This record gives sequence, C-alpha cells and structure tokens, in this order.
Amino acid sequence: MSLPRVFGWLADTNGCGYYRIMLPLSELARRGAADTAFHGNMLSAYATGSRPGDIRITGGDEPAIVVGQRVCLPGPSETWRLLAKHDRFRLVLDIDDDLFNVDPANAVAHGYFGQPTVRRNLADNLAAAHMVTVSTEPLAQRMRQYSDNVVVIGNYVDAAVLDYGRPEWDGLTVGWAGSATHGGDFAAVSPFLRSFFMHRPAVRWHSFGHDYGPQTGATRRRFTRWRDIVEDQAAYCASMRWDVGIAPLADTLFNSQKSDLKAREYMAAGIPGVYSRVAPYAATVVHGETGFLASTRKEWLDALDALADDAGLRERMGKAAREQAAQFTIQGHGGQLWLDALERLKW
Repeated sequence: MSLPRVFGWLADTNGCGYYRIMLPLSELARRGAADTAFHGNMLSAYATGSRPGDIRITGGDEPAIVVGQRVCLPGPSETWRLLAKHDRFRLVLDIDDDLFNVDPANAVAHGYFGQPTVRRNLADNLAAAHMVTVSTEPLAQRMRQYSDNVVVIGNYVDAAVLDYGRPEWDGLTVGWAGSATHGGDFAAVSPFLRSFFMHRPAVRWHSFGHDYGPQTGATRRRFTRWRDIVEDQAAYCASMRWDVGIAPLADTLFNSQKSDLKAREYMAAGIPGVYSRVAPYAATVVHGETGFLASTRKEWLDALDALADDAGLRERMGKAAREQAAQFTIQGHGGQLWLDALERLKW
C-alpha cells in the first residue's frame, strides 16, 4: 500500500530529529511507500492561511500525513490545531521523552518545558493528533493520558553503520557521547571513572559532544565537539568509535522512559560498552555478551578493568554487539513498524 504524501515537521536536525523524523521517513520514501518532504518548525514552507479552509500544501489538495516532532511553540501549535480541523490532514505527533517530567538536573530543558504555556500547548497538541508515536512502552503509558491512539516505535539505526570500519586510536580509549543535558547522569559515575583512570594513567579518555574530561581525572584525554549526523553520518559515527564506550544513566522517572538508542549506536559501531543497569539498557544489553550492565562502584570498575585488560574480550563483545544491532536497523524491522503505523491512519 502506498501512503499519501508524508511531511516531516522538524523541531531540530540533531539526533532526535534525525532518528525520529528524517531517518524513518527517508526509509518510507526509499521503499516507494510515501512521497516525503521535510520542513522546519514553522511549517511555513507548505502551510499558509489563518483558517482551516485556507491551509494549502505544496503539490495539490491530496490527503497528507504530517509527522510533527514535539510541537509546542505558540505559532506552530496554532498551525497544528488548524491542520487538525482539516479533513485532508492526518497528524502524527512524535514524543521521544517525557517532556512533562524533565529532570531538574537538566536546568535549561526543565525550565523551558516547565512553562505553563508550553505544557498546555503540548497537552492540547497531543489531544489534537490523530496518532502519537513514542519510543518506549513506559513513555506510551504516560502519553495515553493525553491520547487514545499511542503507538510505540523504537529508535532504529541506519544499516550502513554496520559496515563502517574502526579507526585506530593512539592507545586504549574509553569514551562517552552526550550533551551537557546529561550532567546528572555523568555525575553518578565520575567517581568510579576517577578510580579507574588513577590506576590506568596510560588509558585515554574521549568526550564527544560535551567535555566531561576534567571530571574523569584522566591525564590523557581528548574532546570532540558534536558533528552533525544529518550532514555526515560517517563522520558522526567515527567520532565515537573508541575501544570501550560507557553509557551512564541515572535511575530517575524521566530516564526510565527513555529509549536504548545509545546502546544501539554503540552496538552498531561494534563498540563493547558498559551501561547503567536501568530500564532502557537492561532490556537490550545481553550482560557479558554484547556489553556489561553495572550499578555499583565494583560492577563499573570490574567491567572497565575486564575490557581494558582483554583485547580478545573487546573483539568478541564488539562483534556480538554488532550482530545484535543488525536487528535494530530502519531498513529492516524499524521501517516496517513506521509503515504499519501510518497505514492505520483513516480518512
């Protein structure tokens, strides 16, 4: 079945916009299942008018699906609700985090999404959507307070990542990819990392995104600013292809609803990782085979020491992780889930 034209309404072109809008809709277009277009957060490229009857979409008056990413700003919210009243449109609102319960440790996002107007817009837009897509079942349970049609579609990686090679680093490198919004997550493991690097001064630390290097106590460290995954996926992936990856996540309500995307990225790259033993990772990582799960100081240090000491273990675990990641591609299971969901929309 071929879908009508599908528009991706982006809130950003960072990882969230890429994995939740651009990658899945591009896969639908590759399959010939949809005529896909992407637009910015004001929707001005294809929607005009102040009344529902005035809305026009480039390409004629045919039915169209609009997949919007966390629409909550005042202007876009007004347009969203106008589109919802028009019979030609079916609206899908994608939410990848519980924006009603952002951790206070993430001060900027907590302050922004805590504004009464933003929260009201988000709730109204969820209710106006014909479908809400989320990345995890716990998040779906939260969003069902606002919509009676919530569909879970996880985050899936591009199959091309499975074929990327591993660059050669200058000595054993432990790395972490994350923005400044993960400061609370990183703080939970930084004492363990200090102990690890204190006894292994030859091991290099590499931060990709935000520079957490000083908090590790590592004497040899490197920092790489974010690279745009949309413009150059290979360069983005190469920036975090270290020997051992870590993925700390604090045990909070907000994090319990997040997806396992970081594990899927590491696994697709063939990186043996040490992950916090929390819901997003515990359901994906096969402990001791495709990665290590850790919660206590001893578990973190034992896992890091084992990987640092045993190149064969790193090789075996990285290979097993990549084999598991082959199940997480948008070209495989992920694309079909998006197609099945959008095909269920009724006019």
